[in-house]
Amino acid sequence: MATIGQVLATPESGWRRYEQTDSRILFTGTWVDLTDTYQSGGSSKYSNTTNDYYSFKFFGTKLRLINALWEGGTRNVSVTVDNTTTIIDLYNTSVIYKALVFESTELTQEVHTVVVKNLDSGQLSLDCIDTDGYLVHPILNQEIGRAHVWTPVT
Repeated sequence: MATIGQVLATPESGWRRYEQTDSRILFTGTWVDLTDTYQSGGSSKYSNTTNDYYSFKFFGTKLRLINALWEGGTRNVSVTVDNTTTIIDLYNTSVIYKALVFESTELTQEVHTVVVKNLDSGQLSLDCIDTDGYLVHPILNQEIGRAHVWTPVT
């Protein structure tokens, strides 16, 4: 089982991966697309602007954010799941791609709202999201193309 800071190149059993290109993830601010073989799916998005953020909704009980950890200076971001905010620092002594940077595994089985915000001018990126459920439409609160019935990933 992966721990914070470790490389998570593919989702573990019971998890489903969503790349940053998924249309159910909303980016607010100045975001740059990065094509890079080091990223999950070959690309990611990043911002160096304070207060830029991305948001999404998902139905499930578990959430993981996979990003790069960067060298040099603090890179503080806030991760808000529903109304609970956690501050994380994406700084590391060396660059690590596809790193597990946030995990929440004891959520109630319902639709959750997630907002990840850049708190300083360090780089905030999104490589991919893992969940045991699925991303939902940001307004309709349902998965596009399928009824809103949750079945755990096996």
